[in-house]
Amino acid sequence: KLSSIGPTALMVMAMTEHAEITGTRDWDAPIEGFGAYILSIQSEDGSWSEGARLQWEQLHKALWNLYEHTGDETYLDALEATGRWHLEHRQDTGEDDPFEYPYLYGLWAAEPLTELYDLRPGDWIPELVFSVGDEVVAQQWTPANNDEPDWMGGYWANPPNEDGSPNWNHTLKLEATIDCWRLADKVGDEQRAFEYRRSALIGAEHMQRWQLRAEETAGWPDEALPVGGMPLYAYDPSIRIDIPSHGGVAMMKVVKYLGLEEYPGTY
Repeated sequence: KLSSIGPTALMVMAMTEHAEITGTRDWDAPIEGFGAYILSIQSEDGSWSEGARLQWEQLHKALWNLYEHTGDETYLDALEATGRWHLEHRQDTGEDDPFEYPYLYGLWAAEPLTELYDLRPGDWIPELVFSVGDEVVAQQWTPANNDEPDWMGGYWANPPNEDGSPNWNHTLKLEATIDCWRLADKVGDEQRAFEYRRSALIGAEHMQRWQLRAEETAGWPDEALPVGGMPLYAYDPSIRIDIPSHGGVAMMKVVKYLGLEEYPGTY
C-alpha cells in the first residue's frame, strides 16, 4: 500500500495503462499487491473503510483496470458493489455526501460503470450514471441562459466563482458528459444521447477557447511552455498540470466516441 488509498488508486491506473500499452508484465507483482490492499478495505456493503469521496470515486476506475489487467472477477464484484453502494447513497446530504460534486463521480465512475454494463447489464447502472449526467449538463452556459460569448458552452463552476464564469473544472465536467453519452448511446436512450452529445460538442468548443495560445503568453518567463495549457481561472493564468491532462483526455473522447474524424469541421 501507499500512504493513502488515493495514490494507490492512481498508481493502479498508471501501471495497468502502462502495461496495456507496452505489453510488459514487470508490474504484475506490485499491481497484485495494490489490488489486494484495495479489496481489503472494502466492506461487504461496497463502502470503504479508508479515504473520502474523491478516492472512492477514483476506486471505480482502479477496480475496472485491475479486472481488465488480471481477468479476476473479484475486482468486477468489487466495482459492482461500490457502484450499488453509491446508488443507495445518491440522495445523502451533509459532510459525507458522496455526490456533493456529481461531476467528479461522472469523471471517475461513468466510464468503468459503462464497461461493467457490457458484462453485467442492470437497470441500476443507467439510473446512477444518468442521474449524474443530467445534473452536469443542466449546469452549462448555453444560448438559452447566457449572452456572454466567453462563457458559451462552459459548465458552471463548482464551487461557483463570484461572477458565475466557468473555470478549470470545466475540463472534468466535459469528460463526465462524454462518458455519460456513451452509456446513453449504448442503452438506446435517444433523448439523453442527443442532449449529452450537444452538451459535449459546445463544451469541447469552449475548452479549446480556454486553452492558452502563443499570443497570450508573450512576455511570460517561459513563453512556449504554457501554450496549449488550460488556466485555473479567466483572471488567473496559473496552470495546474492535471487540468490540461483531463482536458486532453476529454477532447480525445469527444472526437473518438462521436466519430469526428475531421473535428472540428464534421458535425
